[in-house]
Amino acid sequence: MISALKPPFDRKKMGIIIALVLGCISVIVTIRALIVSRPQWQKATDVATIPQINKVLKDNVNLLKLDRKYIMNTLPAQRVGNFTVYRFTYPETTKPEGSMYVISDNYDKERPILLWDNPRFFPSAQNPYCLEVMQRGQTYTICP
Repeated sequence: MISALKPPFDRKKMGIIIALVLGCISVIVTIRALIVSRPQWQKATDVATIPQINKVLKDNVNLLKLDRKYIMNTLPAQRVGNFTVYRFTYPETTKPEGSMYVISDNYDKERPILLWDNPRFFPSAQNPYCLEVMQRGQTYTICP
């Protein structure tokens, strides 16, 4: 007679191990998503066209106090979904509360806002014409 073979492992222990592995994978994926979603600032001229940048500057910044050529060479920006986010970190555009950011849809709508430094931007899941901004544990929806 052939006797039934016992598995070399305990099923309860294997279930716990699988749950722990899946939990660890979930944590790693979440952390990686948070790291990837951090702003990837680039030179604005690498992200937007010169006419788009000129429009943002004309509409939102007092250029009497700032040198346009200097701004064009140093202005950080990033693409987020359908939007371009510009970060104005110059003394004339920064306050103790944070820096001025301009969110542009690259056509006709712009919205200047003051945000604490190091916010994270996400395309809105509910509205493709809006942007989610996360800072200091709060999430805000901004629609230019």
